[in-house]
Amino acid sequence: MSELQRSLPFGRRPASGGKTSIRGRFRRRTTRRAPDPIRKEREALRKIQFERLMDRLRSDAERIAAHFKLKYRALLIERPTARSHYGICYDDGTIKIRLNHAVYLRPLRYSSLVNTVCHELAHLRHFDHGEGFKRFYAEILEWARAERIYRPARRRPEQRELVLDAPEACRVKTGEADYFVRRMKATLRARATNS
Repeated sequence: MSELQRSLPFGRRPASGGKTSIRGRFRRRTTRRAPDPIRKEREALRKIQFERLMDRLRSDAERIAAHFKLKYRALLIERPTARSHYGICYDDGTIKIRLNHAVYLRPLRYSSLVNTVCHELAHLRHFDHGEGFKRFYAEILEWARAERIYRPARRRPEQRELVLDAPEACRVKTGEADYFVRRMKATLRARATNS
């Protein structure tokens, strides 16, 4: 055994070029996951769901574009690995929309998708985010809301109002709930120390 081989841990031979490779020696052993038996069916259902969602989105986008006399080339599904944007509009009029949530991979709310489509359609007339773009985008969104294409989701019940076992005057909105709880705890602590 040569001097170099004796100096290496466990008598291993060096990688090519005379340098030792640490990565190969301390590689973590992983177990293989069992194959998911319904993965293909789940993927097929997701694909069908996304296609139906995209068909509905395309018909609504056509209505909006026709009203505002906008012409786009195509409305396509953005790659599922896109994380930095919800939609993108290209110079040639192609619009791509991300349909799924970046982390949970579930479809986004339809109102969010329509909002993104309105944003990207506004870019067909104003390609920047200047004042003209903002006004036109707000106009498109307002028209879509009036036509009931854009219907933002109602607040969830826990977001509407927090009702405690107290008189009507003590009802608190969710944003104020934390403040209310802190005040009540401080009041109870003050009463406990005074008595």
